[in-house]
Amino acid sequence: MARRMSSPTRTDTTVSVAPCETASMPVTDAEGSRIGQVTSAVWSPRLHTNVPIGMLAVSHGATDTVVSVRDGDDIRRATVC
Repeated sequence: MARRMSSPTRTDTTVSVAPCETASMPVTDAEGSRIGQVTSAVWSPRLHTNVPIGMLAVSHGATDTVVSVRDGDDIRRATVC
């Protein structure tokens, strides 16, 4: 008989998140070639970092691949997981 796994205990938390402008967040490889785009992102209070979700070229989708994400005038380093 299958055993149902219990959910983690939930605590109510209020988190304020600024609006996220992701439409202009291209992802590039080490050579600067565009390989994808971030489609959404949100702050993770558990991980204490931003967590983006996006689409990448299959050739760059391996775990631990380092990419760059352009966020306005900033370029941020990201790791595929």
